[in-house]
Amino acid sequence: MTEQAVIVGANSLIAPYLATRLHQAGVTTTLRGRTAPRHPLTGSPPWQPLELGVGAPAPLPVGATLYACLPIWLLPQLLPLAQGCRHLVAFSSTSVFSKSRSGDPAERQLAERLQQAEQTLAEEAARLGLSWTLLRPTLVYDGWRDRNVTTLAHLIRRLRLFPVAAPGQGLRQPLHADDLAAAALLAAHQPAARNQAWSVGGGEVLSYRQMVERIFQALALSPRIVPLPPPLLQAGFRLLRLLPRFAGYSPELFTRMNQDLVFDDGKARQALGWTPRQFHPKFKLAGEID
Repeated sequence: MTEQAVIVGANSLIAPYLATRLHQAGVTTTLRGRTAPRHPLTGSPPWQPLELGVGAPAPLPVGATLYACLPIWLLPQLLPLAQGCRHLVAFSSTSVFSKSRSGDPAERQLAERLQQAEQTLAEEAARLGLSWTLLRPTLVYDGWRDRNVTTLAHLIRRLRLFPVAAPGQGLRQPLHADDLAAAALLAAHQPAARNQAWSVGGGEVLSYRQMVERIFQALALSPRIVPLPPPLLQAGFRLLRLLPRFAGYSPELFTRMNQDLVFDDGKARQALGWTPRQFHPKFKLAGEID
């Protein structure tokens, strides 16, 4: 019998990489979600509408693996439809830890929302008899659609320099979205991953300043990093947030430039036999980022 998979959240950052890996593995894949994919996916998997909380959506295929790429706080509405699935792989974020003590109330609320959603997932899945794996990635990028590394690349391309909160030595572990997809597929078939929540990061640890230097290099630019006092950067960024593109970012990001945001992912690597790549980003149409 052909293995089946369902991806919910076709327009998420990880979905194209999941679809590609599932197609390469010969897995019959279906997309479900509120909107059809905005970009073509490898294998052109069929899409079916799924509006949670509206009407009576069709249940997911019995025996399929569910990759839930939607915000984790929406999962409680999805789980009853997944009762017959073989396994659930869901995604949270290490923000559940890193933003729990943020100076920004909105970020603290996000961390609390993530924590409550993770707890609800474990409780509801147990009630339904559904096995699950929860992956908490940190600093996910793909050089195309992410709002982390690629946003920095856009700024660097325009300004030809980048201001950091001095000294910019907070540690980072950038994780490529394709490596996150690889971890998800491994977790779906590894008994040791059942009913586990793991933080996952990239293949090397860099300081924030080193990470920015790598982005300059990927754009074929000489690094021009300007260390500035964090309070000055925060004040200036409050004005920048008036622009729609930056409205969703918090000035606390400058504080975090000197905080270590790395997490122990040794259990995930050992259990999955998973080795993510080092940080050498490649940007889609890198010479035309604007």
